[in-house]
Amino acid sequence: MFWLYSKWFCISYFYLFQSRFVSFHILSTVKTLTFYQKKKSSHIGIVLGDRNAHQAVLHLAQIPYFLTFVFLFGWPLILTRNNLLKIFRQFISKPSWFLLIAILLANCLSPSFTYEHPYLLADNRHYIFYIWKRFWYRSDLPITRYLSLPLYLITAVSMWNLLDLSCLNWPLSSSIALLDDTKKSLQNSFEILRKILFFSLVAVVIIPQRLIEFRYFLTPFIFWRLHVNIDRNEKSTILTRLLIEFIWITTLNLVTFFIFHFKTFHYGEENLIQRIIW
Repeated sequence: MFWLYSKWFCISYFYLFQSRFVSFHILSTVKTLTFYQKKKSSHIGIVLGDRNAHQAVLHLAQIPYFLTFVFLFGWPLILTRNNLLKIFRQFISKPSWFLLIAILLANCLSPSFTYEHPYLLADNRHYIFYIWKRFWYRSDLPITRYLSLPLYLITAVSMWNLLDLSCLNWPLSSSIALLDDTKKSLQNSFEILRKILFFSLVAVVIIPQRLIEFRYFLTPFIFWRLHVNIDRNEKSTILTRLLIEFIWITTLNLVTFFIFHFKTFHYGEENLIQRIIW
């Protein structure tokens, strides 16, 4: 199911935003849907493994989980002075919007939209098992799942602010005489529309997944990261930010390797060595 959602995300993204490749993506979309329909009609399915364990659900809690993933890898872009000041000014000017987003995120974390997958509870060889057990869903202290609401809120607003899809602008015909203000207004409208479509596609990709896996978040995160707004007038700031991001990602990889290599335990009747990984 995940690979189909990811492919659909990529195809839909380029189909909506890259008009130069429309015919190619229409053909690719038709082939994908045809393949899916054949599998569905033959009752074979497209799931590798147990079909009953990979049923689509309304798992809205995946949105805060995804925001956690984005913050983990993208905090050098989010916790910048300019971005935080912009968020503060937006909060002062439109506090009702922030309150609405906070309420929606809190509802996403409610038990009605949170699912415990059997694979998640049964496998303690992944980081997500310990994050879920000790933080996201502590039965003895349910309030812990709401403690990160400010982080989710800042990350969500930052994703919207930093996303720059102006490189995908649809060129306006030169034969149409438009005032500069009108052109800017149209481009801003297209920009908002593309952002809404982008985040809608992200929601369609991650929400139906019952199992919590960081690999589900990779494709949306990479697309977002590729379109992060960069102020080319501040080259020194860009280089510093990229350097911090590089050091952070390298540190995460080194820590992951260290835990995988040295943090071992024995499990099962055969007493085999088990390791912890993403």
